[in-house]
Amino acid sequence: MNLQEQISRIQSMMDVITEEKKSYENKPIILIGPQGTGKSTTARALAKKLDIPLVETDILMTDETYENMCKDEPGVEVKIKRVKGGGVNYSSNKEYEFCVMNKIFDEYRDKKIVLDVGGSHAKWEDKHSSKMKKLFNSTPNIFIFNVTGDEDETYEFLKKRREGRGEKISPENEEKFRKIITDLNNFHKGTQTLTIVNKDGSDKTTDELVDEVIFKLT
Repeated sequence: MNLQEQISRIQSMMDVITEEKKSYENKPIILIGPQGTGKSTTARALAKKLDIPLVETDILMTDETYENMCKDEPGVEVKIKRVKGGGVNYSSNKEYEFCVMNKIFDEYRDKKIVLDVGGSHAKWEDKHSSKMKKLFNSTPNIFIFNVTGDEDETYEFLKKRREGRGEKISPENEEKFRKIITDLNNFHKGTQTLTIVNKDGSDKTTDELVDEVIFKLT
């Protein structure tokens, strides 16, 4: 192979790499994790550092724009009551949340944003499961926050962290919280994991988690 052929080959390889990079960059960066992992704090810091929009599913579930787009869809039951002072009472059904998640991906699937996915919106069962997995898998930039590979250790760590913040966890909510950890790990098996503690057992800072996401993106 002569020099010109070598140069042409390198240029072709660089073009492929560049196109892959463009494709990789123009996708949402999705952060998933149970309450107490620092996911939302990290999402805000990551969006600020990368200077890209932050989109939160918890907020969009009660957004009037999405409510109007989904309220007439088959099977959807919207139960959103807005109260004075900005509060919201929310108990819409899973069909509604499924519709909103689809609308979110329709709007942002090819845009560089940070998507903070609430725990109940990150795991799906029955008829929605395969469709939601396909949506989540439409981006390579998906990360699940965890403590260790052991679900019991993860649960106890997060429980202590939440109690340390003054939260009271009823036996009913305790069982739901444990189930969320299990369901998230099962639904997103194989997803890139962000461990929120260092090897010495100390908590990682928000800056450390942000830098870790950026490193894995590149």
